[in-house]
Amino acid sequence: MLRASLVLSFVVAVLGAAPSQPAPAPTFPPHGGTYLTSLPANASAWLDGVYVGSTPVYIDDLLPGHHSVTLSASGWQPQTVSFDVSVGRIEPVSVVMQRNADDNSSKGQGFIAVAGAPEGSHVYLDGAPLGTTPIVPHPTGAGYHIVTLQPPAPKAARSMRVVDVFPGVTTAISFAPPSTAAIEPEDDVLEPVQTVVPGAAIAIAGGDVIIHFRGVEVECTIGSRSYTFNGKQETMSISPALVGGKVYLPRSLLARIGGR
Repeated sequence: MLRASLVLSFVVAVLGAAPSQPAPAPTFPPHGGTYLTSLPANASAWLDGVYVGSTPVYIDDLLPGHHSVTLSASGWQPQTVSFDVSVGRIEPVSVVMQRNADDNSSKGQGFIAVAGAPEGSHVYLDGAPLGTTPIVPHPTGAGYHIVTLQPPAPKAARSMRVVDVFPGVTTAISFAPPSTAAIEPEDDVLEPVQTVVPGAAIAIAGGDVIIHFRGVEVECTIGSRSYTFNGKQETMSISPALVGGKVYLPRSLLARIGGR
């Protein structure tokens, strides 16, 4: 009798036990991300007031909506830009920083010369007037600089070069159109797409850029070196940038697009 009672108690305990439930899978709110690049690179980045690393930097798990990023680098003015994040999208953010006006460049001093442009063109160094072409070697602090050329012809498009000046060396900048000569990666520079392609052939959607010109189709993303040329995946020497509403691509790629 005792044995039967024990068996019955065991059966009741087993049948009465609640079945175990699997732990619910963790859920994440809808999110997007951003890819931050800057000129110069290796700038310290704070996203919404939180340090996230040095550029270039990829940030995931961002809630949709408005965000801001602040970049700082020695010798350059801190800069804050805002952008919007959408669910499932990586928003590219590319920032061209401005050099400190009082920076005497602890890296030393080099020189810049400008050639290959119509005589009388206005030249700007980091946004400040430098003179008119031709520009003989002009002393400037070593490091990255932005050189802009405004031809004298009415309504002529501006051109830009991003150059790295080395101490004690003259950096010669040519604004001649792209040629068929191969451009080495270390000599490549950014140039406005409009110097080769008319505005009607360029489509910009967020950070995505699509170019249709003379049977050539190019698709790329601001801040990313990956792109497609007539459907073939390739890699640029420099990441494209969006400055003042204009797209800047490596000069080597523009030469291919223009068929030169």
